[in-house]
Amino acid sequence: NVVLLSAVVSRHHVEIHHQGKDWEAINLGTNGTYIDGKRIDKIMVSDGIVIRLARSGPKIQINLTSHGIPSSFPDSTLSPREEIDSASTSIYPIGDS
Repeated sequence: NVVLLSAVVSRHHVEIHHQGKDWEAINLGTNGTYIDGKRIDKIMVSDGIVIRLARSGPKIQINLTSHGIPSSFPDSTLSPREEIDSASTSIYPIGDS
């Protein structure tokens, strides 16, 4: 979970979850989620992708790493016994907005 304090960001604004061998971002926010100024409902996440929460909200960058998801990954729907070939995520705020 990532908590951002912003008047334009919804309480549950975007969900990023494991989809097969890839990661997917799904907009849940009333004010939308944007990539390159275009509103998205759902998108496959690529390494380094930058999304904006609402038209004037904060930008965040999602970085994928090749070491996999640790078994202690919070809120994971995966069993600790499952081996995972795909990436884990890191999320970084970008700039002031």
